[in-house]
Amino acid sequence: MKIEKYPCRNRLLAALLAAVVLTCGALGNADAKNLSILNKDTTTWLLSGVDYARVDGPVIEVGMGDATWGYGFAGVELEDARIMNVKVQAPSRYKHYDANAFAGFMIDYSTSDGYTKRVALGIGMLDRGRWGVAHGWGTGKPPNEFIDLGRQSVYYLDLEKWAPPDWNGQVWFSLGIQNAGEGNSLKARLFVR
Repeated sequence: MKIEKYPCRNRLLAALLAAVVLTCGALGNADAKNLSILNKDTTTWLLSGVDYARVDGPVIEVGMGDATWGYGFAGVELEDARIMNVKVQAPSRYKHYDANAFAGFMIDYSTSDGYTKRVALGIGMLDRGRWGVAHGWGTGKPPNEFIDLGRQSVYYLDLEKWAPPDWNGQVWFSLGIQNAGEGNSLKARLFVR
């Protein structure tokens, strides 16, 4: 396993992209309609009772409720999703309780052999010692690769960057939060380009 860090090298460019997405609607509802969702799934920690995970079309939301421990993961299976923009609402800070503490995206890549690779994209909390498998869709295994994307309000994801060579363009895109502290949540809106 490897971990890479991609800090925002050009904050002005990131701010401009966010402004375009948020105010001009350049990636607005027209692109959301083109989102080809094949399947969706959610899971929460059964012992918590307050964790949550929801999918409503291109909007995914997960949260810890008032629990210290637990998780919420929600995902959509997409076809022909090579480049995505993801608009995120996230808390200002997380609490890191153990190696499975996580806030971010999980990308599961499909090949002719089924789902063969999972990449964890941290957006505020990522531990490369992660061993847990909170959700069973996609590969159903711990991540093969860990990438720290840092904190932003809009993420531009070129999914080919981390894909296996024989990737067929189909992915499970999941939003997840685990062992991140009371009241913490994530909300994302997906735009496929």
